[in-house]
Amino acid sequence: MITDTDLFIFMDDNSDLFDITKMCKVFNLTRSSFYNFLNMGPTTSELKKQNIKELINKIWLDSFKRYGAPKITIVLRKHYNIQISQKTVQKYMKELNIKSIITKTYKPSKYKPDEGEFINILKRDFSTTTINEKWVSDITYVYTKECGWCYLATILDLHSKRLIGWKFDKRMTSELVQAALENAIQTRKLNKVIVLHSDRGRQYTAEVYRNYCSANDFNLSYSEKGCPYDNAPMESFNAIIKKELINHVIYNTFEDAKISIFNFIEKWYNRERIHGSIYNMTPIEFEQNELYTFSECDSIKKCPKNLLRSNPLYINGLYFDTLLFSIIVFSTLPYASYLYSTMLLPSSSLIFIIFPVISFI
Repeated sequence: MITDTDLFIFMDDNSDLFDITKMCKVFNLTRSSFYNFLNMGPTTSELKKQNIKELINKIWLDSFKRYGAPKITIVLRKHYNIQISQKTVQKYMKELNIKSIITKTYKPSKYKPDEGEFINILKRDFSTTTINEKWVSDITYVYTKECGWCYLATILDLHSKRLIGWKFDKRMTSELVQAALENAIQTRKLNKVIVLHSDRGRQYTAEVYRNYCSANDFNLSYSEKGCPYDNAPMESFNAIIKKELINHVIYNTFEDAKISIFNFIEKWYNRERIHGSIYNMTPIEFEQNELYTFSECDSIKKCPKNLLRSNPLYINGLYFDTLLFSIIVFSTLPYASYLYSTMLLPSSSLIFIIFPVISFI
């Protein structure tokens, strides 16, 4: 249905072609109402909408055009305290004519289980309770005009989704994946056995690589032959870096590609890019969040299990404040009981010792 406002906008847009008085007569409108419309400023709701659209455009540009409506909605709620629905963000993005540069594709594949010498320890169990429990690794390709195909070896910690080790080189060798692993070890300073999963590429099954892993107490795990789903988190990262970076850049030299990849991994992916699987935090933020509280969760049941297990305020099913309360109360009771037994304290006064403790907690 066409409103008076729509007609006023049409008249204003075509005022250089048609006489205002004649248009008012044709549309059965008064000239005064038209000029009142021209002098009327934007409403509060229009100003609010315009402000949100500017923020959406800023967040989209700050993410290098990688964020779509779901992540932009999260950023608006988390960093700007704007409660808005994802559908509204989608609507505003459509009005702004902007969208994520990422396109998703799905290609099913068939495989036959065949472990042989290389055992699959992980068996698609990507759940963790702490960092340095399960790592996954892989190699992906990057094209440069100078050197042709170059190769990026990466290692990901399944707990925090942090890219902890990587190496970029012109040749795809066992030395490449070993260098990426050395980088990860320097980052984490290991002191326990870790499951390290990869596919069955010749770089990962090479004897020199396996010996190096054994010497550093890694428990090697391998995907089933021809089954990328066994290494899904690492495949997911490869897809992310290609959809968000590599597919949109033409690299002239090897160094150009290396600098670009460094900026993506160390500046963007680990420190700025939010991840839904770690409660919309960045990997670095997730690892540093040692005093995570449940106030950010709608309920305990909705909080990720790995956060519950690793949360220092949640010990064996008890909140830390409950544990503190028990310690203080039970350390106070013997003293109160002694005073009562020596008749120095009446029984009715016990409550005046315990009550301040409860109120303090």
